[in-house]
Amino acid sequence: MHKPWLVDKMRGVAIRATPEEKIRQKLLHVLIEELFFPREYVVVEKALTELPHLKGKRVPKRRLDILCYFLNHDQLLPLLLIECKKSGGKKQALNQVSGYNYWVGAPFVAVANQECILLKYLDRASNEMVIKEGLPSYQGLIACCK
Repeated sequence: MHKPWLVDKMRGVAIRATPEEKIRQKLLHVLIEELFFPREYVVVEKALTELPHLKGKRVPKRRLDILCYFLNHDQLLPLLLIECKKSGGKKQALNQVSGYNYWVGAPFVAVANQECILLKYLDRASNEMVIKEGLPSYQGLIACCK
């Protein structure tokens, strides 16, 4: 029998088991357990106005899916902004997450769906935007920021 609810381990609440939520929960597991993102540096479904680095600033009323931070000289900075989609529309979703990132300022953005994860970032050597499939480890992303 299909369960309409699942437990969000990050927020400690029961949530509807929508296709996007299933993707988000699976991705959170991969980020923390396999790619070693520190749980305390990952936020889930937050309004832009709730983000520590945007407090007090005028920002649009938007909610992001997943935002990962990194610690740089005692300051938490955005590292990776992820949008979860149930399927298809990768280019449109990359545009959407890039629009959110105008406010967030993460060096990496990604779109995750049932088929794949696309990562988008500015390659410093070529000064060109790069889109790749998959995600590197937390330490791998941080190494690119230093």
